[in-house]
Amino acid sequence: MLCKTIYFAAMSLLLISPQSDANQDVNFFKYSVGTSYQYLNASIDNTELSQDLTMSGHALGLYYKAEPYQYIQFSTGIDYVVIDNDDEFSQTVKNSLTGEISTKESTTYGYSAYFETGLNYQLPQTNRFKIGMLAGYRYNDIDQVILRCENCERKAQEQFESAPYAKAYLQYQLFDEVHLQLNMSSFFSDSGFDNSVGLQISFTSF
Repeated sequence: MLCKTIYFAAMSLLLISPQSDANQDVNFFKYSVGTSYQYLNASIDNTELSQDLTMSGHALGLYYKAEPYQYIQFSTGIDYVVIDNDDEFSQTVKNSLTGEISTKESTTYGYSAYFETGLNYQLPQTNRFKIGMLAGYRYNDIDQVILRCENCERKAQEQFESAPYAKAYLQYQLFDEVHLQLNMSSFFSDSGFDNSVGLQISFTSF
């Protein structure tokens, strides 16, 4: 499924590339901000069941990217992360205004911050494409909580370890001020995120 997603996204970038602009000089901007989305796969060690739990998640965030020198790139950003966790807990709660009693399920969510740096190369055949390889580190702060509840139980999800990772990407200049980047990351951790596929959209340059 992950490989198919990457394949179809890459083919879509190739199809929207304007053939008339193949020989046009295109300058990738050096500094930008944008938004990003990642689909994450995770593997959590469950000591009670003596097995790993497989989970997935979604991360939406903002980032800053810089290319101060040719072939050199670094990025930093922050993500809001939601995990599809089958190991949920429930709690009976009371509405402070209406007095209504109800049972609510927990939600696993939190924040991640990351920094990454590495090399990129602009493909001379089209001018609009770049490829790159980055190394980075992601810090995770994820909890399992009952949303909109002041005194409900909160479980820190420390099994989502902060970890280094490697990222490969393909970047395409859609318009003068808009870049699309398709990327795939692999995390080096014993418990937590395993890999991800993501899309970044750079919409402001300076």
